[in-house]
This record gives sequence, structure tokens and C-alpha cells, in this order.
Amino acid sequence: MNRTLFLTTFVVLTLTLALVVQPVAASTPGIQILSPMQGATVMGPNVTFSFVVTNFILSPAEIGMLPVPGHGHLHVILDGTLAVITADGTHTLMGLMPGMHTVRIELHQNNHLLLTPPVDATVTFTVM
Repeated sequence: MNRTLFLTTFVVLTLTLALVVQPVAASTPGIQILSPMQGATVMGPNVTFSFVVTNFILSPAEIGMLPVPGHGHLHVILDGTLAVITADGTHTLMGLMPGMHTVRIELHQNNHLLLTPPVDATVTFTVM
């Protein structure tokens, strides 16, 4: 009887823990460009970008260092070419020529490798 009660209690506790204690999934990093908005026409030649990064810490002092999970910086790509590496929440691109431009902002690890899977945001706008 005691053995049956022990085994029953053990099974119930094991199943209860399996239901209650589950691994916590790490939050997925994200980035959203707030301005300029997609398709906007902006006055140039200098254009300031603002964006919000979620579930990721921008670490200017760690750029070029060993990777730290959840830490890193941004690569700003203008018209397919790396324009700047930064860890700020805004950035101004200087001297843009009039016309249509595309900017992609990517999250990178401290050692400049892309996150896996890649996390980025893209906006296309026109400079007057």
C-alpha cells in the first residue's frame, strides 16, 4: 500500500512539474524604423532615422568584441552599401543626393556577425 501511494504521488508530482515548469523561450529581437516612413518624401541632403530595437541591447562599448547573447549594434546599409556602424537609437545620414533611396538597418552581434536568423528593417524614401 505504501509503495503504491509513493509511486502514485511520484507520478502525479512529476506530471504536475512537467506541466508547470517549462523552459522560457528567449524573446526574439526586433527592429522597427519609425522615421522616415515607408514611401515618404523628405528634405535633404541630411536625413535623420529613428528606430526602436526590442529584446536586444545596443552596446557601443562592445563593438568589435566577443559576442554576448542579446547584445550588439547596428549596421546601416544605404542603397546596398554599408554606410555606418552604430549603437545609437537615431542616426543622421549626411549628404544624400535627391532621389529615391533604400536604407536597411540590421542587428549584429558584437563581432559584426548577423544574428541568426537575421533581424532587420528596411525603408524606401525620396530625398528632395
